[in-house]
Amino acid sequence: MCLLLKTEDLTKKFSNQYVVNSLSINVAKNSIYGLVGPNGAGKSTTLKMLTGSLKPTSGHILFTKEANNRPEIGSLIEEAALYKNLTAKENLLVLVKLFGLKKNRINEVLHLVDLENTGEKTVAKFSLGMKQRLGIAAALIRQPDLLILDEPTNGLDPIGIKELRELIKSFPKLGITVIVSSHNLNEIQHMTNYVGIMNTGILKYEGVIPEDTNLEDFFLDIINSDRNGGEIK
Repeated sequence: MCLLLKTEDLTKKFSNQYVVNSLSINVAKNSIYGLVGPNGAGKSTTLKMLTGSLKPTSGHILFTKEANNRPEIGSLIEEAALYKNLTAKENLLVLVKLFGLKKNRINEVLHLVDLENTGEKTVAKFSLGMKQRLGIAAALIRQPDLLILDEPTNGLDPIGIKELRELIKSFPKLGITVIVSSHNLNEIQHMTNYVGIMNTGILKYEGVIPEDTNLEDFFLDIINSDRNGGEIK
């Protein structure tokens, strides 16, 4: 397995409480990695450390791209930061000017997320699914090697979920590695068969979902076993 990144004993404490505790994960290049866990498991904190928006208390984040250069990272964590009075193109134009990019990148990412025909429609009139796709377009604007998504399908209707799922599944073929966290285990299983399962800040499982196994059942077995101090049945 050719890795894009791995963590070694990644830890985050707030006051005296461990939110993430000695986390070591391995993310293959051009793959989709599903990070799952119950509320308070430390998933969002982990993703924020990977993006660099939160500093670890200890441990290491190692990027193993060629020549050990840090890859470009795009992210959508929580709600997309969008200007509701602007169009999709105008929102992305702000980023293009900020990062000194070529304007043709706007049409490229809008095409990727199927928003190139929104015209003069402002974001205030977008559906939630359209806002999420525009948020992903913003995350893609700098041509990232790694895309980090936290609950990307949250609040979407079944059609919006399916559209976003198919979009995310297309990224590895474009050379984009994806780490996606979601409470919707069915969606994670539709996107990938490789997961990391966290509970109380600790990685309890990392690997392939066993064949012919429902992720929700597998997940509950691991979490319940952890709570009971026993073995997975």
